Amino acid sequence: MGFAGAAFSDDLEMGALQTFGAMPDRCAEAARAGCDLLFVCSRIAEYPDCVERVARDVPEERLREAGGRLDAYTRRAADLAARGAASGRSPRPIELLREAVENLREEALVLAQDRRD
Repeated sequence: MGFAGAAFSDDLEMGALQTFGAMPDRCAEAARAGCDLLFVCSRIAEYPDCVERVARDVPEERLREAGGRLDAYTRRAADLAARGAASGRSPRPIELLREAVENLREEALVLAQDRRD
């Protein structure tokens, strides 16, 4: 297909996805399939189990690939925010999204490292 950007999942809590197993299973499958950012939108209590399962079951190479895509995405978002600020438009929504993605990435990396140790 040639797409090189970050791939975001839809909400992995959707009822139609129940046939793919529990939330941690769905997250690991989505990450292996190429999703770089996984959305678990309201079952926050399950988030640590999802991160742990991804860290355990998704190959390190795939995690590095996802991290690289998310890094490129946050750099692009920052560039767009800077352009918006230079033109007098508020960069706030883009900046908030960049910060949120970076915070999630850092948290996932820490949890994955803890799991490996």
